[in-house]
Amino acid sequence: MRALLEYVRRGGSSLLVLNGPPGVGKTRLLRACRSLAAGMGFHVTGGPSGPESGARGAQQWARCRHTPVVRGGYPARRTSAARPVLMIADGTGHPAAEGAGAAGLRGDGHGAPVLWIVTRRPGDRGAGSMPAGPTAGAHTELVSLGPLPGPAASQLAGDLLGVPPAASLGPLVRSASGHPRLVVELLLGMLEEGSVRIADGAAHLVRDELPARLRARVALTLEEYSGACRQLLRVAAVLGGELECDVLAAVLRTSPSDLLPVLEEAYTTGMLGSDCGRTAFCHELARRVVAASVPASLRRALREEADRVRPAAPVAAAEAPVGGGTPAGCAVLNERQSHVVALVRAGLTNRQIASQLGMSPHTVNYHLRKLFTRFGVRSRIGLLRAVEEGRDAVPPVVSSGQ
Repeated sequence: MRALLEYVRRGGSSLLVLNGPPGVGKTRLLRACRSLAAGMGFHVTGGPSGPESGARGAQQWARCRHTPVVRGGYPARRTSAARPVLMIADGTGHPAAEGAGAAGLRGDGHGAPVLWIVTRRPGDRGAGSMPAGPTAGAHTELVSLGPLPGPAASQLAGDLLGVPPAASLGPLVRSASGHPRLVVELLLGMLEEGSVRIADGAAHLVRDELPARLRARVALTLEEYSGACRQLLRVAAVLGGELECDVLAAVLRTSPSDLLPVLEEAYTTGMLGSDCGRTAFCHELARRVVAASVPASLRRALREEADRVRPAAPVAAAEAPVGGGTPAGCAVLNERQSHVVALVRAGLTNRQIASQLGMSPHTVNYHLRKLFTRFGVRSRIGLLRAVEEGRDAVPPVVSSGQ
């Protein structure tokens, strides 16, 4: 961003598209950029630290005493007194971003040099591409913000707590999967409620409870989305980390095709991700928070309804492997299947597995039948042998009529 600001200060114009899910740090980065730009002599408008934004910000820019006002709210020509401008808009559909047009960004004598920063969320329409209107003749760049790597997330936790997290607290912090806002709200909330204890130079877990501060923050984020999106996320969170779209559609009383637009909206929350055809919650902590927003009696009813639906749901005979570092030919299990297989290996019954994983015996039976079909086996012993040998999944049988 410093290099882009310097480029614009020398007379060029540029557009930066900043991609990232809610809570990943876009606002913090924009505040730092505003401060940096102001120190470099820019006129700054829009963004998280100023009251002006969008079309109103564009008008205020036009009224700046260093640049003459013309139709459309943009300067007619560069003058010796003209200042470079930083404009921040929340998404390319923003009136100010669309209203800039090509002339306002060319920096060719028809307007002040400008750095536009446009923010987007994963799954937004056209995310990952540059907006068509303001980019003509301008230098363009794309920056995507993702989760913090493990060491950085641990450092953030230590900064918030004042001491490193103890081993007892580690799994809870890791369940945020490096999402900055989740880590911050989790730990500050636990400090407020006394759920962590500082002793022997480390922060120890006292009780594994979701703090009110974290629940309120997630609820506030979800309020930005439609009721259908919130319903999908809540039901999906109750049913598990990975979405079974056929079961989810049946429970929501809709068709898989009608589920698509709602699912697309759900991706923009940053809570869901897709990998090799599988859709799952990106952060187990967020899934827990969303599931906890559903009353316990309703959670039980939803799981029971899903259990009734599952026997009639089509069973995929083969699933694509996920991840790397797996021997060739080895069919990789998802997280839930891995847990089931591990408990089968330990000799637990369906009822005992269900108790361990917080699901019903019918759900365990469903997963076992799915695995039996996938590997072409008929018993638990055969399943364990197939998994240990890294055996290929059995390809689906396709009838001659297809």
